[in-house]
Amino acid sequence: MKEDQHIVYDNSVEAGNKIIANTGLLSFYGQSRIIRSRLLNTAYEGNLTVKVEPGLDWKINETVVFVATALDWDENDYSKIASYDNVTGLLTLKEPLLNYHWGASVSTGS
Repeated sequence: MKEDQHIVYDNSVEAGNKIIANTGLLSFYGQSRIIRSRLLNTAYEGNLTVKVEPGLDWKINETVVFVATALDWDENDYSKIASYDNVTGLLTLKEPLLNYHWGASVSTGS
C-alpha cells in the first residue's frame, strides 16, 4: 500500500519513468536562492523581454524556463538570461519566446 512505510517500486506502483528515492538522510548544500517567479504581464511569441518579480538574484547566462500556459503541454520555452533588472523585474532573454505565456500581476485564486 502507498501508506506503508516501505514501498516496492514495481509495475504495480505508478512512479513514472524517473524517480529519486531516498532511503536515509537527504541534505542540500549551497546558497539559498529564489528560483521561481510569476510573469507579471503576458508574454507573446517573439518577445525578448518579459516582466517578472523584482528582487530576484538571477544572473546573466542562467537558463530560464517558461512552462506551458495553454492546453498544449509541450509549449515550454527555454532561454538564457541576457540581463535582469533587480529593481524593475525586467528580464531580457537571449533567444525569443516561441510560444504564448499568460501572465498577470495578481493571482487568479482567492
